Amino acid sequence: MRKYQAWVAALLVLGLMATAAPAQAQSGPVSDPSGDVSAPGLDITAVTFTNRDQVFGTALTFVADTTSTVIVAIRMRHGHLVRVISQHPAQGADTTFLIDNLGRTLPCGGLSSSWNRAAATLSLQLPANCIQRGDYGAVRAWALTENSESGRDVDYAPEDAGGDIQFTGWLPRG
Repeated sequence: MRKYQAWVAALLVLGLMATAAPAQAQSGPVSDPSGDVSAPGLDITAVTFTNRDQVFGTALTFVADTTSTVIVAIRMRHGHLVRVISQHPAQGADTTFLIDNLGRTLPCGGLSSSWNRAAATLSLQLPANCIQRGDYGAVRAWALTENSESGRDVDYAPEDAGGDIQFTGWLPRG
C-alpha cells in the first residue's frame, strides 16, 4: 500500500510541475531557396510563424523589396481557415486585411504589417481575438507571394518535396 501511495504522490507532483510551466510561444521557422520564383515579385528566403497567446505573428525575409502581395494562411485543427493579405506597393503603406475561407473580409482591429524596406523584411501581427474570437489552439500555416499586376503566384513557403505549397506542422499555441 505504501508503494502505491508513493507512486501516486510522485505522479501528482510530476503532473503539477508539468501544468505549472509557463507558456512559451511556439514558432515554426521555414527557409526557402532564393531564385525559385515563378514570376516577378517577392522572393521568400525565410519565414517564421509564431503562435503566441495574444497574437499570431509572421516574420518574412525576401531577396529584395519589390511590389507584391503577401498572403499568410492559418488553418485551425477543425479545418477553419483565415488568410492575412498584405498588398505591398512600391512606396507608401501596405493595405493589410483578413479574409475567411470564402474570401469575405473580416473585421480585425490591431492587424498590422511592418516593413523594413532596406532589409526586405515584413512582420505581420494578427491579434488572436481575430481568429475564432481567440478560441483556437494549434494551427498550421503557409506564406505565399503574388505578382501584384498579374495575380500569378511568385513564391511560397514551406514547400513539399515536389516544390508545391504545403502547410507547416502543427504549431501549438503558447
